[in-house]
Parts: sequence; C-alpha cells; structure tokens
Amino acid sequence: VGSLIVMISSLGLDRVLSRYIPEARLSRSADELASFIWLTAFVKSLLPAILVSMLWLSWGVVNKSFNFAEISVIPSAFIIFVIFDALFQHFSAVMQSLVLQKELTKLMAIQWGGRLLLILFYSTQSDLGWENVFLIFAIPELIAVLVFVIFIYCYIRKLRIEEQSRSAGSKWPQWSRVFDTARNNYIYCLLAIPPQGAFVKTIIATALPADYVAAYGFFSNVAEKIRQYLPLYFFYGLFEPVLIAKFLKEADANALFQKCHQIFKTNLIIIFGGITLIAISGQEVTALLTGGKYQHLYWILMILIAQYIVDGHVILFQMILNTIEKSKILMRAGMFGTSLLFISMLFMYNIQPYYLFLCPIVFSAIVNLYILFSLRKQQYIYAINLNSILRISISSVAAILLTHTLIQFIQFELLILNIATTSVIAMTIYAVGLFLLKSVNKMEWESALSLIKNKS
Repeated sequence: VGSLIVMISSLGLDRVLSRYIPEARLSRSADELASFIWLTAFVKSLLPAILVSMLWLSWGVVNKSFNFAEISVIPSAFIIFVIFDALFQHFSAVMQSLVLQKELTKLMAIQWGGRLLLILFYSTQSDLGWENVFLIFAIPELIAVLVFVIFIYCYIRKLRIEEQSRSAGSKWPQWSRVFDTARNNYIYCLLAIPPQGAFVKTIIATALPADYVAAYGFFSNVAEKIRQYLPLYFFYGLFEPVLIAKFLKEADANALFQKCHQIFKTNLIIIFGGITLIAISGQEVTALLTGGKYQHLYWILMILIAQYIVDGHVILFQMILNTIEKSKILMRAGMFGTSLLFISMLFMYNIQPYYLFLCPIVFSAIVNLYILFSLRKQQYIYAINLNSILRISISSVAAILLTHTLIQFIQFELLILNIATTSVIAMTIYAVGLFLLKSVNKMEWESALSLIKNKS
C-alpha cells in the first residue's frame, strides 16, 4: 500500500529534476537552484501526506472491506515511512541530477546500515508488533532524508561561495514548462502500468495453465535482476545528467541522438549475448535452478530479456523528449500505445493466448514507432542504424546454430561442465561474429565508455 501511494504521488517530478537541475547548474544562480529543489521537495511530500491521511481517516471502511484483522489502526510509523520514503526518492534524484553519485552511494550505505542495526535490535524482542515493523523502515528513511537535506544545503552554500556573479536574466524556471514536463511524464508512467509484469501476469492467469503463470512469475524475477545490470539501466543515473547538460550547453540535437543510439547499441550487444546464452543453456540452467519445474518454458525468459531491447529505447526516447522539451509526444505515444495494446490483447486472448507474453514488447514497439515518426514530423532526424542491428542479430543467430551443431560432439558427465563449455563456445562465436561483421567500431565503444567515466 505504501509503495502504491508513493508511485501514484510521483507526479513526474523525477523527470523534472533530471531535466532542470543540470540547466540550473549551467546557467542559473545557486539561490535559484536551491529554491527549485526545496519547492519541488515540498510538492513531492504534499501528495503522499494527503493520500496517507485519507487512508488513515478511512481505514475503518478499508479494513472492513479487505479484512486486515491484524491491523485495526494504521501505525504512525507507517505514515512517517510513506512521507519520508517519497522524500528519500526525491533527494536521491536530486543527487543524481547534480552528478553526486559517489556521495549518494555513501548515504544509501548509511541508510541500509541503520536498517540492518534496527533489524538486529528488534529481532531480540519477543513481541515485535506492527508499529515496530514499520519503525524499522521509517527511522532509516527519516534519518537519511535529514542527512540529504543537510548535505544539499551545504553543497548549495558552497556553490554560493564559489560561483561567479551571474546576470539575473529571465525568471527561472518557467513553471508552465516544468508543469508540462511533469504532467506528460506522469500520465505516461500511469499509461505504462498495463504492460508491466503484475498486470500481464493477471491476464495470463485467466487464459493459461497454472504452470505458465508460475513460470512467468519466476522468470520475471530473474529478468528483473538481469535488467538491473544491463549498461543502459545500471549507468542511466550517470550518463543522463551528462547528456542533458551537454545538450543545454551546445544545443545540438543530432549529437544527443547519436550518443543515445550508441548507448542503445552497447545495450543491444549485451542483450543479444544474453539471448544467445539462454537459447544454448537456458533449459539446463532452469532445470538446475528449479529442480526441473520450468525447464520446458525457458523460452519465456528469452521473451522477457528481448523486451529490454525496445523498452530500453523508450527510456532513451523519454530522456530525449524531456531534454528538448517535447514531452507531449511521450504522453501521446503512451495513449496510442495503451489503446493498441488493449486491442491486440483482445485478439491475442481470443486467437492464441500464448501470444499474451508479447504484450510488453508490443507496447514498447508501438511507443518507439510513434515517437520516431513524431520527431521526424518536427524536423528532428533520429537515425536508427538498422544495418548494425541486423549484423548483431546475425552474430547471435550464427552463434546459436553453430553451437548447437558443435555440442553434439562435446558432452560431459557433469551438467555444470556442459553448461560452462557450451556457454564459452557460444560467446566466443558471438564475439567473433561481431568482429567479422564489424557490428561496432572503436569510436562507438570509446564514446559509450566516456559517458560513464566523464561525470562533469
């Protein structure tokens, strides 16, 4: 419930922060930056406070409807947790936008350390109780937010001392633009809920056997862990403020598009490598992890991983549209994508329910195409290098086919040894294919890596 309240009350402010804080650092005074951060923090905390207060007032009705027998009254610690969790996310986004990733990591380590100490302390108590359970989450969030506030205050104070006198210029920010960016991103995030795992799992549960639903839940968790370490997602907080600041400084949309496409291409190479490994060893690894439960359904994981190809590109498009202040296209793309998604789901459900696994890919593909053509209508030329994508795909397919042929002659008694051998062969063939087909050049690799190394 708390996570749902925080999600609903996000208001698209995380995208607003990532767009306008780099602009403030480049061209505005420290006082203007401070005003923007504190005002958005107030707005961020306001809606969760209202929603959790409404829940507290109506808890009797809610409790009677859903029968939460163990919680007769909402603990005060829960209210504190919801409000300060929203603020924690807000200030984390502020730190990332200020390119203070190292400091953010240290503060998060302190937060997790505090939570661990509380868990150890309350584990010795005989009667824990719901109030204490929520205190384990609320106290670290509260302390972390206070540390964030102190750190950001000191950081801005340091900026005031170091900055050169800047002309006031026009009033900043233009709140109409800030509101438009927040609104469009917020609406898009709400529209993007149906293609998410929980919703798709619910639909699948009404149309497919129980083992498919269970397998989808298992592979969704695996895919989510893999997603966190894909370059585009893992380093997103590092390269987003750098790219936005570079665009604001140079006003070169083509350079921004080129950098984004290079990041997408790097991500694509990793994803196709993962798909290759799953195609070769996925069945055996799944059997090893699940005791033979879902090994015949390992192809679901391939679909979930392939989803990150189109989904990752949508994330880059979202950053581009926010940077050039064309986020209305994103909102319209979400509306168009959701409408066609429900229509396609209706067809899938009645014609072939197994196609429902493709729902997230369908949504992201539609959104990508809509944004691509909308940008071209507004004279922005975003060129997708289909030739290089085809070469990467051929390298992956060739690795799968050749490895399947070779493993007929290479068999070991130990299953783990078989998995390791086939994986090494597949990755070697895939790498050789990338090299021979010249799927990526040296300049693209260096450019992509420079975004991670260069934080200022």
